[in-house]
Amino acid sequence: MSRRSVRIHGGDDNQGNPASDDTAKVTIGQLHVRLVDADGNVAKIDATNDALVVQDEIHTKIHSGELFTCGASAEVASGGVVEFLIRVTGGTHARFIGSVAHNMKAELFEDPTTSADGTAVACTNRNRFSSNTATTLVFAGPTVTGDGTRLVEFFIPGGDKQSAGGGLGQSFEEWILSPGDYLVRISNNILNPASAGWAGLTIDFYE
Repeated sequence: MSRRSVRIHGGDDNQGNPASDDTAKVTIGQLHVRLVDADGNVAKIDATNDALVVQDEIHTKIHSGELFTCGASAEVASGGVVEFLIRVTGGTHARFIGSVAHNMKAELFEDPTTSADGTAVACTNRNRFSSNTATTLVFAGPTVTGDGTRLVEFFIPGGDKQSAGGGLGQSFEEWILSPGDYLVRISNNILNPASAGWAGLTIDFYE
């Protein structure tokens, strides 16, 4: 069985000589295949590096009008908590970012019990040309009567006492949430002596 070389390169004529366009082709022996998507858009080659131009999945979701962001913050009393209810209807891929004024703790729960949803938090499409809207709902300050199952707990460093300067804690990889309710709780019970401080949550997600 003969071996054929495969390479990806910029546009060329039918004899393999560079042409003026920067569209991508795959060469298998003498067979030239142009790379296109379902809409007929042709893949591009970077002329400087002679490399196929790609973008990551999140960047693609933004361009497709499928990535949403929502967030809210509140002052948390000493020993108090701020809570967010997430209601997933069809499945959500979510990434959480917690921001704090000083050291605090964050937890994520599945299937909490609530008697009131709280205040709705607007979820914004990251592509402002898109009219797509999210089906996932987010609420701040729900009335929680049962935590449900705790999925993860993590510390958000923001400094202590006179060294407090604020900080962020985030899930670098996404959580894939099945339909149901989820609860994010940020607790201000780390400092000793404790003091009030601001805390917030940002959620980036696609469905």
